[in-house]
Amino acid sequence: MTSLPPEASPRLDQFRAEVGKLKVREGRPEPERVSAVLGAIVVVIGIVIVVLAYNKSHNTQKPLDQGDAFVIGLLGVGVAVAGAVVWLRYSLSRWSRYWLLRLVYEDRAQTDRLIATLEQIDGHLAAVTGAAGPVPTTAPAPTAAGVPTAAGVPTASLGPPLQQVRPPSIETIDPVI
Repeated sequence: MTSLPPEASPRLDQFRAEVGKLKVREGRPEPERVSAVLGAIVVVIGIVIVVLAYNKSHNTQKPLDQGDAFVIGLLGVGVAVAGAVVWLRYSLSRWSRYWLLRLVYEDRAQTDRLIATLEQIDGHLAAVTGAAGPVPTTAPAPTAAGVPTAAGVPTASLGPPLQQVRPPSIETIDPVI
């Protein structure tokens, strides 16, 4: 991963403004964190139920009581598994959202660097070909031999001038996962 640049840039300010536009309530705990904590508590409760059922089944000689303890133990395992699923879902939700935003930010920074590099290449090509602006997109008419030439040197079209291509705005990403 690349480190974030220490200086503020217009892109970073725009990104912060877009994140600020998201409808996130401040001052109250996030539902993901509360649900993850509740899931962890439910896991602990399920484990306690299993231990109590195990203790009950080994402290009696009656088969019916042992059967009841077995059923209670299975319910405790189910509760623990359900709590683990809730904890995992909400923990991964927070983690995935963080990395998605990080990925969007880094992709935008990389796109800006790529555009700057391509503009430098375009400038170098313009200097080599002697053109003052973007390189023309049309090649000279073909000669009798079928190869376009300019002063006896074969040429090729370099395509349209560079255009900035940006990843989608953060507003187009669904914030609810």
